[in-house]
Order: sequence, then C-alpha cells, then structure tokens
Amino acid sequence: MKTVEEAAREYAQKTDRANAEWVAKDFIEGAKYAQQWISVDDELPERGVLVLTKDKNTIYFVCVYTGEVWYPFDDITHWRPIELK
Repeated sequence: MKTVEEAAREYAQKTDRANAEWVAKDFIEGAKYAQQWISVDDELPERGVLVLTKDKNTIYFVCVYTGEVWYPFDDITHWRPIELK
C-alpha cells in the first residue's frame, strides 16, 4: 500500500504537473482531515452506521451507534467513519 505522500505525488503528477507541489500538499492535508477523530461531545454518527471508535484508553473498536448507546462497547470518546470498499 502506498503512503499518503506517495499517493499525493502520483495524483499531483497526473492532474496538474505545473502545480504538482501545491496539489500534493493539498492532497496530504485532505488525507489528514479525513483521518481525524471526532469527539462524541462534538458530534455523533448516524444511527446504525458502522464506525471505528476509541475509548479513553485508546483501544480501537468497530461499533454501531444505536442512537442511545454504542454497541457492543461503552465509554467511547471518539469515532470516525469507515469507508467500506
């Protein structure tokens, strides 16, 4: 699997060779944004959607938010979407 930096360089060369450095930097920043954890205090996922979560001990789980609780774990502090391919 390519690193984000490798993918960014490849994408930049394919799309805009004249501005490849800037395109690559924007690609990397977009990847960082997409990988951010969302605090449950700020936002909750949609009901019934599978998400990647972590608790206060930074242990990672795949969970479903039921609208009231996290299934099958408690004490979730952060989450982020999972893009299934």
